[in-house]
Formats: sequence, C-alpha cells, structure tokens
Amino acid sequence: MGFLGFLLLGLIAGALAKLILPGKQGGGWLTTLLLGVVGAFLGGWLGGLIFNAPLQDFFSLQTWLLAIGGSILVLLIYGLIDATMAGRNTLVRSMHDLGLAAWFGGTLMGAVGLNGATAKAHDPAERLRLSSIGWARWAPVQLAAILVHGTGGAGLILGNKSRLASQPEARTNTKVKLVLTIAAAAATLYAGILGTKISKHADAGGEGVTEPNPDAPDELIAVQRQQKVLQWVLPALTGALIVLGAQQGERMHDASHDKNSSKASEDHDDATDDNTAAAAGSESPEEGAAAMAAAEDAVIDTDEK
Repeated sequence: MGFLGFLLLGLIAGALAKLILPGKQGGGWLTTLLLGVVGAFLGGWLGGLIFNAPLQDFFSLQTWLLAIGGSILVLLIYGLIDATMAGRNTLVRSMHDLGLAAWFGGTLMGAVGLNGATAKAHDPAERLRLSSIGWARWAPVQLAAILVHGTGGAGLILGNKSRLASQPEARTNTKVKLVLTIAAAAATLYAGILGTKISKHADAGGEGVTEPNPDAPDELIAVQRQQKVLQWVLPALTGALIVLGAQQGERMHDASHDKNSSKASEDHDDATDDNTAAAAGSESPEEGAAAMAAAEDAVIDTDEK
C-alpha cells in the first residue's frame, strides 16, 4: 500500500470510527485524518503482534477491520485526553514521558546492545543482516513511541496555555524542546533510511555494524560512517529532552511553592490585622489582652497551615 493509499485509509477509517462511537466526536477533517492514520497503524501493528494478521492491501477486509478497530481505540484515548484537559494532565503527561522513555531507551539499547552484540558474529555478512532484522522489528515500536510522546506533548501544551503565556522561562523551555523533538524525529527517520541501505548491502559484510570492510562498496562505507555518528546523536537528543522535561517540572514545583507561600503570607497578615483590630476595639484592658492572645494563637495557626 502506498503512502497516499495509507492516508486515504486513515481518513476513511477515522470517519467510520467516529460514526460507530456513541456521542459527539469533536475535531475536523485534519484531526480525523491524523487519528485515523495513527489508528490504522496501531491496528495493523497490534494485529500483526497479537493475531499474526497485519495490514494487507488497500481493498482487503482484514486491512479495513484492523484500521477501523485501531481508529476506535485511538478515538477513545483521544476522548480521555480531551476530558483530562479540563482538569489534571496525568494522562497526557504519562503519554509524554513514557513515549520519550521508550524512544530514548530504544535508541541507546540499539547502539550499545544490538549493534554491539551483532558485531561479534563470526560471519561478516551476518553482522549486518542480524542488526537490520533487529532494527526492523523495533521500528514500529519506536514509531508508536514517537507518536505517543508527540500526542502527550501537544496535550500538555494545550493544557498549560495560560501558564506558558505568563511564564517566559517555561515558554522558552517548551520552544527548545519542540526544536529538539523535531530534530530527533528527523534524525530517527534518516537513521531508518540509512539502515535500509545497509540492509541492502548486507552481503558485503562489515567489521562491525557501523565499521565497514576496506573492500566494501563506496556507498556502504559512506552509509556506515554516517550511521556510526547518528547512532549516538539519537540518544543524545532524546536524553536532552528528558533533562529539559525534568527542568520544567522543577520550575512548575517552584512556582507552585512560591504561590502557596504567598497565599500563606497573605493569610498571616489578614489574621494579624483582624485580631489586632478586635483588640483595639475592646472595652476593657482585660478584654484587649484576651483579644491579643487570641490574635497570637490565630497567627500561629495560620503559620502552621
């Protein structure tokens, strides 16, 4: 199935999923297209993983059932996200963090574990072939992780629009994260293209997955050298995203603490003013002393809170 065919499949599957689900489903045609494409991919991946029945050609009944089923699942998740937006951001934050964790962990494991292990194979051709098989099996999971992370990130931005508008540091952090996310996604795509080229030249072998043989074709040598650098660029970029996310979380905690401290200080001042006024309005010294004692107790209670 071609790229345009997959887009058409996603658009129709998304529209049908909206008709099947009860209640009003929001979003225009672009949202329907995006959710349908993600749903078609998810349905095909789950079908192949669980039932050994992946997506086939465009007119296959199996393809349509998987695409519509996946779109329904994605729409349900989208509905939960939309409901979460009105309150806490636990769901979208979890999607953001889990997707990024899988993205970072997968690239690091691939560079250290998969490429490192397959480089020990005795047959030079097996080194490239086994590595290519491993990366091909991981690719759908990595794509799903990127989509989950991106969806969660978009949800967080929409759910924190007011905070981003009022906090320049948080806004700058978000912009840097967006640039790094795009760069990491582009690097991941390019690494996949390089991996496909390496797979096509697997018979030429190599001293390692990213270390070419001296007599290898020039194209393979160039690709392996690029992949040798790129395999470390990916975990570096995604690792930087994790650090920026932690930094933004700390800033949110500090802002919340400052807000609570300011509120406690205001309560302290209000309690002091109210009780001092009550003491000043007392008719006798004894009543004034009692009122002042009550004022001190109220201030202490306010501080403890």
